[in-house]
Amino acid sequence: IILKISTTFIFTSRLVNAIFHRYYILILIIFISIYTIVIIFHLLSMIVDSKDPLLNAEINKKEYCEKNKISYCIEVSPENEFCILCCSNVLSNSKHCSKCNKCVDNFDHHCDWFNNCIGSSNYMFFILYTIFLFLSVLLYMGIGLYVSIYSFKNINEFKDNIQENEAVNIQYSYNLNKKTVIYTGVITIFFCLLDSIVFVYTLYLLLLHCYLK
Repeated sequence: IILKISTTFIFTSRLVNAIFHRYYILILIIFISIYTIVIIFHLLSMIVDSKDPLLNAEINKKEYCEKNKISYCIEVSPENEFCILCCSNVLSNSKHCSKCNKCVDNFDHHCDWFNNCIGSSNYMFFILYTIFLFLSVLLYMGIGLYVSIYSFKNINEFKDNIQENEAVNIQYSYNLNKKTVIYTGVITIFFCLLDSIVFVYTLYLLLLHCYLK
């Protein structure tokens, strides 16, 4: 929510359009592309089932037997582990998640953001999501800080009256006056501070997973 509100404000701001006059469309394309990638990997991390494949096969077997009214029995395999909570054979590297109440292949952690466990089937999606989220926040903060610094550094170039701005330079003909520039700069700094929380957390996640791997 923080990221969505802040980026929407920053990239649709008339001040950004004025400052990055020639590159505004390019910035918007990059912003939309990265944000779309973040959403895609977020959905994949959330939707992809991380359940142990042996457990999944056992569930399918049970459903098939019940559907066709065939007697169902569990065959314990000596080559694999057996989970008494799932009542199924599971891989040796699987772990039972108490929140999801299922065994997860190569269990990493339960992510509350996705309401799903991160395991071998969706781990790569989770890492890519974190990487692109980190890059997006880095981009948003960079542009936001530049906008803020530019606003206060060149505040005297903006006149109190909109018509005066238009007469001085076409670059500033975006219905901007001095009060609007100050307001935009202050709000942008505030959003950059909020984004910094996401930045620190995503950086921590990336460093942690690099260390663990």
